Amino acid sequence: MKVLATMDTLWFLSIAWSTVLFHLGRAFLLLATLGRFPRGRDRERHVNAITFAGALLLLLAWLLIALHNNRGAAPF
Repeated sequence: MKVLATMDTLWFLSIAWSTVLFHLGRAFLLLATLGRFPRGRDRERHVNAITFAGALLLLLAWLLIALHNNRGAAPF
């Protein structure tokens, strides 16, 4: 029974995470293209590309924060 609860939790987290990445990617692409992409059918056809853009944006934000926090630190 405990395994089933863990699998349900992982399923929920997976759905929630992909939803967050999708909406983050969609907001970024709408800003970058001044509202032209993704709209209408493009939003449904390019779900993976939009989610990838969200993941890339999150990774870039993390990288910029890490670089800012380590500015001036010795490399080793």
